[in-house]
Amino acid sequence: MVSLVLAAGIIVTPTAAAQCGEPDASAARQVLSGISAARENAGLPALKTNPRLTRVASRHARRMAISGSIWHDNLAAWANGRAVAQNVAYGASGNEAFDAMWNSTPHRTAMMSRRYRIVGVGAARSCGGEIMVAVDLMAPAPR
Repeated sequence: MVSLVLAAGIIVTPTAAAQCGEPDASAARQVLSGISAARENAGLPALKTNPRLTRVASRHARRMAISGSIWHDNLAAWANGRAVAQNVAYGASGNEAFDAMWNSTPHRTAMMSRRYRIVGVGAARSCGGEIMVAVDLMAPAPR
């Protein structure tokens, strides 16, 4: 950590605010790992990560981190009629955010649904230091 000394002798130390909205790829991997392990343990098909969905989730996580609050985004606007779901959560780490989602029946149901086969996960650090997470799930395109 870097501290700055002002001319008056006051020491100023940068806070977590300097990291507002900073992406946290490690936290996103923790969440994806938790989802993958839970699905594997239940005998469900693995989710395929999608770069576009990951960008959408990452952008949403960053916006939540900067604002300091969580909300759902409108995925249906670009899903081309496919079924979509979004989980949002926060915690001190990606694992803690995953646990929060896992302990919520609607969130767990979405993560464990056979309907969804595609996933994007984004995580970013809020001004207060929490990890804000967005998990975007999508059904495959109709054949």
